[in-house]
Amino acid sequence: MPRVALSRDAMDDLRTLIRAYGLPDTTVARVKAATEALERFPSLGQRLRGRGEGRRGISGPWPWMLISYVWLEDADLIAILRIEDVRTAEAPSGH
Repeated sequence: MPRVALSRDAMDDLRTLIRAYGLPDTTVARVKAATEALERFPSLGQRLRGRGEGRRGISGPWPWMLISYVWLEDADLIAILRIEDVRTAEAPSGH
């Protein structure tokens, strides 16, 4: 079963979102819970397009939050690359 790990960029994204939106103290735990299914179903997320090409994405604990990741099968790792607000023009989209 692959392990899930947040990249430095994803951790920075999360800290920024917590500060910008005044998210609750439970935010980190909520993000962890949102990614737990990836351990069993690494292809669960929708393929992203645009700036997110080559990644998959799942919804975070809020509908506006996109958690993008790659499954590195050889390393048995789900790498969370970014955590973004999909309401911004720069956010990747699914297809």
